[in-house]
Amino acid sequence: MAALLLAGVTPTAQAAPEMVKLAVEVQNVAPYVVTGEDVTISGVVRNTGTQAVARLDLAVSMHQDVPGDRRALHEFAAGTPDPSLALVDTFEVQGALPAGGTLPFSLTVPRGQLPVGPDDAWGPRGVEIDAYVVPADAPPVEEAPWHSPRDLDANGPEGSGRTLFIFNPPTDAPVSLAVAQPVVASGAELERALLQGESLEVASQQRLGSFLAGADRRWLTLGVDPMLFADAVETVFSSPPLGTDPATPSPTQPTADSPSPTLAPPLVTPQATQSPQFVLPALTVDNTPSFAGQAADFELVQLAPYDAPPLTSFLPRPPAVAPLPQAHSDVAWPHEASLSEQLVRQLLASPNYRALLLPPETFPAATGTSPVAHTTVSLDGLSKDALVGDPYLPNLLAGLDTRGHALPPFLHRMLLAADTALLRRDHPTGDAGFLALVPRASSNHISAYAESFAFLESLPWVQPTTVTGLLQLPAATQDRTTLTLPQSADEQRLAQITVALDRLTPVTNAVEDRATFRQPFVAAAAILASAQWGPAHGQRHVSKLQSLVDEATDAIMIHVVSEVRMIDSDASLPIRVTNSLPTDVTVTLAVTSHAWRLKFPDQITKTVPANRQVQFMMPSHGVGTGDVNVDVRVLSPEGDVIAGPNAVRVRVRADWENLGVGILFGAAIVLIVVGLVRRFLKNRKSREASVLALPTSDPSASASDATAVPPADGSADPGRKEST
Repeated sequence: MAALLLAGVTPTAQAAPEMVKLAVEVQNVAPYVVTGEDVTISGVVRNTGTQAVARLDLAVSMHQDVPGDRRALHEFAAGTPDPSLALVDTFEVQGALPAGGTLPFSLTVPRGQLPVGPDDAWGPRGVEIDAYVVPADAPPVEEAPWHSPRDLDANGPEGSGRTLFIFNPPTDAPVSLAVAQPVVASGAELERALLQGESLEVASQQRLGSFLAGADRRWLTLGVDPMLFADAVETVFSSPPLGTDPATPSPTQPTADSPSPTLAPPLVTPQATQSPQFVLPALTVDNTPSFAGQAADFELVQLAPYDAPPLTSFLPRPPAVAPLPQAHSDVAWPHEASLSEQLVRQLLASPNYRALLLPPETFPAATGTSPVAHTTVSLDGLSKDALVGDPYLPNLLAGLDTRGHALPPFLHRMLLAADTALLRRDHPTGDAGFLALVPRASSNHISAYAESFAFLESLPWVQPTTVTGLLQLPAATQDRTTLTLPQSADEQRLAQITVALDRLTPVTNAVEDRATFRQPFVAAAAILASAQWGPAHGQRHVSKLQSLVDEATDAIMIHVVSEVRMIDSDASLPIRVTNSLPTDVTVTLAVTSHAWRLKFPDQITKTVPANRQVQFMMPSHGVGTGDVNVDVRVLSPEGDVIAGPNAVRVRVRADWENLGVGILFGAAIVLIVVGLVRRFLKNRKSREASVLALPTSDPSASASDATAVPPADGSADPGRKEST
């Protein structure tokens, strides 16, 4: 009965409830530049849930006016709720939508229902398509048009999609747009070059060649890392030597009257014996090379250098580029640089710079506004041209929203059109230029860049130009009150790298082939030092490097008991050392005593094979009895601590104290025996004396037998006769 009761209350497994989850993707808007015609919006609805949908209605909402600024536009594209949308029409989608299925749609919004009039401001308008699941017996949309979302479903839509279109733009006075692109090694290429001992030129050739061939280079100003062209750089720097007068034009620098060389894709490795196919001067004040050049007309552009500690202290050079001490393997892009006020002052005072490329945060502007790129930086009476990067264009060209998420292809193109339309709307005179300072990891999005450049060329309100072209546009003056110097997380990251590699030094000093042992750790550091990571990803890789170092430093361990009893004055303390590294290590065992009773006069050095354990017998000398605490350490040949200290308690019993106690005990026994013997002899003599002093009692004794005893003084007794 109990079993039956228990069985009756046991819950049964229930199937997961069916759910509806829809996704709307707009794939086309025709025409996307609207002047006075109907607008057709097409796309697909995907059912990613587990429940089929019998009837689906779509509601179309639009902006009634142009978004207030670029930030509002980009937030709309990223999916931020927007209360300014107004419902313009609803449509019933024919056909059922099974679970996991796709249903295409095509909606035509009549021109009269668009929330724009002939006198409305031109510019972008946002469009949102909301999908609602409605009962199958609901009245057709034709009989109940202009539903509000609450009429369709009080709980809101099951899915949404967004896009944009451009309303009635002007076709004159386009804005100018340039892109500055770094050509540097990626983190993976740095790792490959370090591990395989090849130059970055070889490691990056395939990616670099495809990048230059795939992108429309008329838009690009290239900043080139000299390490990618090691052979040609050696030729470039052979004349003139570093430290010459920068005002004197060198043979490797084009003058105003000389033709500019070109860099033709696909990339061909230049040879040192040939004339270099590019000419790139050293740009920083201290002749640390940052290189830049225009790929098409090769107009020289000056880049602000990376203000961070040099990485050469722990990043060795591959053999192919070791003879070039002036070349850095990680010339950072200004977009990621931390600019100090001292550095800006040096750049402004240096005659080596025609202009500075500065990150967007250098000149904070009002929310959502679009300041032009060309400006003049003034600080303490010093002034120089500068080009300030745009805050939205780098992500947008790569097909990403402001949060770094990939945009759907059509929304990507429409956002490009809408964003540049706002730029044109904010600067109607046609003398405005904008710069996209692309981060160094942009080559990961080469296909998106190629599509972006091709689409931008089709827009009548955008004019492609070069960085040099931007410098020819009117400049706005900026003074120190608006110049901010953003701090970069790279300095903290470099400090963490240095600390991690410093902790690795003692173990490195214990192995025979130190360079080979250090390579994986240096490669991990090189990936971090490439400065292509955002804060979150960079910190994750810092933690990974720290874990690698922890594993290496913990691979050499000390094994010793916590308490040892020592019964002889000279004994050996057994200590085992384990080496879990894949290479042999030579270590020194050192033991330190905390009391005078126990001494360890010597240290022992041994080689511990890879993945083996070796026992050390540490000689000791006890000079006193008692409990002594000692510390055990494993040291490198240079004396750096690798493992330990491990605490051991030693109970010392010294031999000389035992001997002394034995001597005293023996002496005490001897004294006791001597005392007993003397007492025995003394008692015996006393008894004998007592026996001689007793009188005789035998009556048969004759007088003649008596022996006369003379007096004590020796005189004769007159009363006695002398016996003969």
